[in-house]
Amino acid sequence: MMAVFAAEPPLGTRILLDEQVYELVAVEPYTRKSDGKPSRLLVWETSCPAAGCGETFRPKSGLTVTSLARRCDAHREVSRPVKGKRGRKVRVRVELA
Repeated sequence: MMAVFAAEPPLGTRILLDEQVYELVAVEPYTRKSDGKPSRLLVWETSCPAAGCGETFRPKSGLTVTSLARRCDAHREVSRPVKGKRGRKVRVRVELA
């Protein structure tokens, strides 16, 4: 999965990974560890798709979004995809606010 933003997207922008919706709710300052330069992190909000959970959690990314957590901390399973077989293509859609 990959979404690349040339500039900071407006709050309310949504990324859809299959049926899971991530909404941009905040942008926070960040200092890069590699060179100490100031940067910004995009803060997304989504709900855990684990059966019966639905807990809201907030993964973060840079302007180049290569991955986002799909489950909350309680249901995180690093090597297991949310649906289907490992290695399948995830449908990605970006909706700007």
